[in-house]
Amino acid sequence: MAAVELVGALIARVVAITRHDPLGAAVLLGSYLLPRVWPFTVGEGLYWTAWWTLLGCWVVGSATRAPWQTGGARPKWKMGWRPWSSVIADAGSQSTAEGGHTGDVIAPAGAHAGGVQGAELYSSTAEAGGGGAGVSAGIGWEARRQTARERRASELRRLLALESALKARIVGQDHAVSAIARALVRQVVGVGEGLRRPLVSVLAAGPTGVGKTETAKALAEILGRPLLVYDMANFAEPHTVAALIGAPPGYAGSERPGRLVSDLQRHPDAIVLLDEIDKAHPTLFDPFMQVLEEGRFVELSRGERADFGKAIIVATTNLLRSEATLAWTDDPAHIRRMLLSARSEVPGLPAAGFGLRLELIARIDLVLLYKPISLEVLDRIAQGYIPTFINRTAAQLGVQLKVTVDSRLVDELVSRCDPQFGVRDLKRVVQERLGNALVDDYLPWMLRAELPSAVEIKVHDGKVVATYR
Repeated sequence: MAAVELVGALIARVVAITRHDPLGAAVLLGSYLLPRVWPFTVGEGLYWTAWWTLLGCWVVGSATRAPWQTGGARPKWKMGWRPWSSVIADAGSQSTAEGGHTGDVIAPAGAHAGGVQGAELYSSTAEAGGGGAGVSAGIGWEARRQTARERRASELRRLLALESALKARIVGQDHAVSAIARALVRQVVGVGEGLRRPLVSVLAAGPTGVGKTETAKALAEILGRPLLVYDMANFAEPHTVAALIGAPPGYAGSERPGRLVSDLQRHPDAIVLLDEIDKAHPTLFDPFMQVLEEGRFVELSRGERADFGKAIIVATTNLLRSEATLAWTDDPAHIRRMLLSARSEVPGLPAAGFGLRLELIARIDLVLLYKPISLEVLDRIAQGYIPTFINRTAAQLGVQLKVTVDSRLVDELVSRCDPQFGVRDLKRVVQERLGNALVDDYLPWMLRAELPSAVEIKVHDGKVVATYR
């Protein structure tokens, strides 16, 4: 009976293997019948030895089949590259066998993932079984590339919100931020000459401390662009100009590229701030003629090229500060005429001041004259800056405080400011008077190694007093 069962099991095994590998079964059957049709005269023993060896290898080798040959189904890949998918599936199977864990591999989404957004593009599942257990690894791309139209719409939505965001940061200069925001919107919509110029070039003139430099910083933060700051006072002498635009071949420093080209090659979409451009040597303005006209710059030392086609250029100057105080205007033509007549205040020393040529001014998209800061504007700025200063001071001291502020604090600090020095004078007053009060009363707590939980800030007889509890 046992012999019958063994023979039956062998026959069933051969039938099952034949169903999974019919080609191998056909080869074995044909090689078995071949000697019956054409009998061998020599080498018959060797032939049958080889045939039985092949049969054994076929039976044993079929026992270690691929997972889908044990009764499961082949993996069905919806789309994608199979070798990469197989590796992920194998990794998922391994992690399940070792830690009882399966998970999804999701492609990164966002601005730095090639402009992708949430719609499933790729999904696949691989199943493997062994001893009745199933393993699966799911793979999903929750992403798809944005089209050019969608990218433009996304950029336009950000720019439409730019004006209100800038007005909240740059108080009292609504005319300037509106002009910049509208110019950027025009570029995104496509209204223009279609030249490879910078997106927008701005020359911001006016008194000190009115928000010219802060405008460039706010643009970088709101638009999420890198900010490249160049203090043009560092290039007041002819031999210092080469550090920015490169030295001609044969001159000292010609083995190194200019800083401007190196920075733009790394950050082609940057906000380029030329701070206090009136303090730079006039020879530095010549290369910017090409930048403003063609949107490109070739540095002198090694001939390397930088593309300004995606950059925003903001140049600031303290020129026209008197004109802004006595006869402010928002007429671009009138501002350009005033800039043409703005020369060095020291007779006989043209290099000591700002003397732009007509053709350079004509290439700048926006020429803006910022308004002087009034006491009303200074009061509005102080109401936002003072809470920020208190919170930053508490963070630097390493304490969390409940703060109570006297309503007269803003009026007291603003009254100590001179509007002609702008916001910088407000910051100086706040740091000196309020900062000193916060530090003086905190020192005894530091000496006792204790932390206060609250602070009350009052104004008493023209003096700011802080009391910790």
